[in-house]
Amino acid sequence: MSLSPLAALVRTPPFAALCYGMAIVMVFSRLYGNGAFWHAAMGEHFLRVAENVAEEGIELLGYGVLFGGCLGYYRRLRREQPV
Repeated sequence: MSLSPLAALVRTPPFAALCYGMAIVMVFSRLYGNGAFWHAAMGEHFLRVAENVAEEGIELLGYGVLFGGCLGYYRRLRREQPV
């Protein structure tokens, strides 16, 4: 098995969307959903539900970006392959 398919993926524009989506899901949503951040921001009015909604919303954004990158790469492959 060679690395040429991976190298081909890395050189495409949808790869950037895949990277951004992974960064949103793996890093930003975890930081944004950090309880200490929400306790500091909301003080005594802290609601766990608000923290969960914010974190899950950011994760959904990340998954949407990942889906867009996958769809873009799929469409690119379909265009390049003869019927």
